[in-house]
Amino acid sequence: MANGAQQGKITNVKLEPGIMVTPHVRLTEPLGEGAMGAVWVAEHLTLHTDVAVKFISEQLARDNPEIVARFEREASVAAQIKSPYVVQTFDHGVTDDGTPYIVMELLEGESLEERIQRSGPLPLEETSQIISQVARALRRAHDKGIVHRDIKPDNIFVTLQDDGVFCKILDFGIAKQAQLPKMGRLTNAGIMIGTPEYMSPEQVLSSKDVDFHTDLWALAVTAYEALTARLPFEAEALGELCVKLLSGEFLPPSHYRSELPSTVDDWFRIALNRDLAQRLDGARELSTTFMHALDLAPHSILQHTLPGSRRIETITGLTPAVSQPGAMGPASSQP
Repeated sequence: MANGAQQGKITNVKLEPGIMVTPHVRLTEPLGEGAMGAVWVAEHLTLHTDVAVKFISEQLARDNPEIVARFEREASVAAQIKSPYVVQTFDHGVTDDGTPYIVMELLEGESLEERIQRSGPLPLEETSQIISQVARALRRAHDKGIVHRDIKPDNIFVTLQDDGVFCKILDFGIAKQAQLPKMGRLTNAGIMIGTPEYMSPEQVLSSKDVDFHTDLWALAVTAYEALTARLPFEAEALGELCVKLLSGEFLPPSHYRSELPSTVDDWFRIALNRDLAQRLDGARELSTTFMHALDLAPHSILQHTLPGSRRIETITGLTPAVSQPGAMGPASSQP
């Protein structure tokens, strides 16, 4: 991009304050920039409000068509879900110089990842609110056949309010691909289709066939991290991480936070069971049982919502079976 703007259009220009991205959206100041592109604050002249405008870097747009396709999907898929817990998209398109952009609501707050890093383990009530709100958004998405495939604290934006927290899910652009992904906190190179520390065993083995269960797994990992500021499965290399995922063993959250009710350990043993058939059946069940495991919901609500569930009986009373002291057992330990 060079510099200069003409008649409200971008014509091979460098992004700078005052440039009109569309006839109604004028850039005001940069918000952030990275390898993928840049995010700017802009004024929406019709809505009379500030918005965020996300751009893909010129080089990525030119060299990687899949990234462009993912970017376009991010705008269209988020608009389909129509949930207050998904970031709202106002417009998307391509500038005259070929740079894709998305105009979306400007969020105030921080990512859940930043909040955990800043504050450490979160209070039970706050964690419950976050998981409940994200689960509501995922339920809407799953009802439409949409699987996010990259649920993690960095893709959950948190705003503090008088009555607690309010969350928004970001980035619905991940595509189905068979290749193993680029490492998230690890360092192996590859193609990004998710973040391995939050990926279900079936997603690691074959990402092209995953369904909504992979989002539920990732949300359970996110809940574990919110409660403990630790990950259930960690490793220095992808191969080691895969072995841990497929073994199905991890330290119960009470190992890091002794005041947690025993039902929380029971819940994670089910939600992070390596056997998909033994896990929770949907976002609503995940949210409701998690609230009950934290002892934050009346039992009558649980009975009304999920009558006759064997998994609920396990969460509300049975002692978890483990394969070795201090480790959560694999699928074979499921009663």
